[in-house]
Amino acid sequence: MKLYLKIALITFGLLLVLENEQSQDLLKTNPTETQLLQDTAGVRVLLISVPPGGTLNNHTHIGFIAYIIEGGTLEETFPDGTKYNAELSMGMNMKSGPIGVHADKNIGNTTVKILLIELPQKM
Repeated sequence: MKLYLKIALITFGLLLVLENEQSQDLLKTNPTETQLLQDTAGVRVLLISVPPGGTLNNHTHIGFIAYIIEGGTLEETFPDGTKYNAELSMGMNMKSGPIGVHADKNIGNTTVKILLIELPQKM
């Protein structure tokens, strides 16, 4: 019985380490481009600003709602090399569940500004 408990604790510990390595907070990995406007009751409001040619380092997202303040084109790159271009228009809004590790690059000629509201995992 004690062996099973030890195995369970070791497995749980490894899962926590792996989760922390895979979860990369946008605010921590991109402090210059991301500004924390508010953090109340587990809901964070972030202002993201990416100038032409600028990048956002690898990061992840919990669920979020976003509002595009200034539009442009972002190229999202995932660890497996997959790339997507996101055409963002001023006034556009979107809702998303969690997104795994990716990086962004502004491939347009305008500064992209996004108001991002992170949704808490549990309410």
